[in-house]
Amino acid sequence: MNFNIFSNGDTPEGNLRNYYMLLFHSFSDLGHNLVFEKQWLPSPFVNIVINPLFATKHQRRDFNEIIDAKIPYGLMDYEIFSGDSFNHGVFPLNKEEQDFIKKFIENASFIWAAVGENYEKYREINPNTAYIRYGYHERVFEIPKAEEKGIDVFFFGTVSGDGETETFRRGILRLLQESGLSVYFQGCGTSVHSRNSFIRLARINLDIPHLPPFTHVSPQRIVYMANNGICPLSLPTADPEGYLKYARVFPLEELVTGCRAWIGAKEYMTEGERVLALLKQEPMVEVIERVLDETFAR
Repeated sequence: MNFNIFSNGDTPEGNLRNYYMLLFHSFSDLGHNLVFEKQWLPSPFVNIVINPLFATKHQRRDFNEIIDAKIPYGLMDYEIFSGDSFNHGVFPLNKEEQDFIKKFIENASFIWAAVGENYEKYREINPNTAYIRYGYHERVFEIPKAEEKGIDVFFFGTVSGDGETETFRRGILRLLQESGLSVYFQGCGTSVHSRNSFIRLARINLDIPHLPPFTHVSPQRIVYMANNGICPLSLPTADPEGYLKYARVFPLEELVTGCRAWIGAKEYMTEGERVLALLKQEPMVEVIERVLDETFAR
């Protein structure tokens, strides 16, 4: 089959690159063609909309025409959907937008959700919803091991802005820096090569989860690291999908001492092998094979 992940609107591909790599290689291994395009492609491609929020805010007319013409399409999740808003109220929906997104979901041929809470919410509206769990693929391994590490702590993710999570993240990085550790970070949208060069050099690749009401671990960091034989350090958070087993977790009050102990024992040189072995038990090809069977066997 031929699939196009329709990267509509302002979706930053860099934010989804690690996920896209898993999908691309897994679909290819199964004999399917997967492309990523900012345009709607004609048959024989099945178009899968990656950003329902942007479609709801800016493309309702276009997608209403697609729905009325009974052109098949799929949906994937980018932001957290909660019925009357996205991202738990960060992007509220008015009545017209709420009516549209329900219609948009109902008329989708299928929905593939990579976040557990999205899976449950979308499935309430469209039963042909499948859950895509992040897994292992050998071709995602792209960061060579560094025998000599040059920095203590590295974090990549959203750190700018006045939101609670962004403010909290900056505070954590400042706490570690003031403890005497060398700390580097990169926000969203930076060069992947630059990001990966810092990941390779860091003794600690840090995961600072979103604060509640968000209730998911970022597989974009955790699973990507494990796929590259790196064990990240993380603060605790709700983990219904079980991704934190690929990390070492320290509560906030133990973070500084935990980081120092990790560096002192050089655990960054050995723990990566443990999490990589764990992740290999969940091949991404098998995940996608199951999703395709669930989606098109109905």
